[in-house]
Amino acid sequence: MRVVRRMRKLIRIFTVALLVTGVVVCLWSALFAWTMRNTEIHMGRIALLNTLPSFLATGSLSNQWVASSPERSLFALTNTLHVAEKTYNCVVGYRSGRFEDSGFLAVATNGVVLWVDSKRSPKIVDRSYVTRFFPPGF
Repeated sequence: MRVVRRMRKLIRIFTVALLVTGVVVCLWSALFAWTMRNTEIHMGRIALLNTLPSFLATGSLSNQWVASSPERSLFALTNTLHVAEKTYNCVVGYRSGRFEDSGFLAVATNGVVLWVDSKRSPKIVDRSYVTRFFPPGF
């Protein structure tokens, strides 16, 4: 009898430990993904802001601010976007594989960086911008 009780207690402890470990791993991976999305947004923002002056002066793009990777690219853009009753003339865009075709970043001639979503209206991306913890498709 004592052996059976002891085994049941060990099985309960093991089950609880396994469940807690699973929850911790899931939360850790969600936090990691959220951090990577924020990092990519801000890396793109910095690349666009650093590229803008030379693009306005010369009219050409150089990828010196973007890590050489097929996932990331700068491109010329001629969109006019309306956000919060203001009009922004976008000239350079930034696309990344981490955005998973959900949109791209764009910079306007006045230095405002915008997130151009493929399904929703554009948003201004400033220094304090933080992405949602769970992405829209989650």
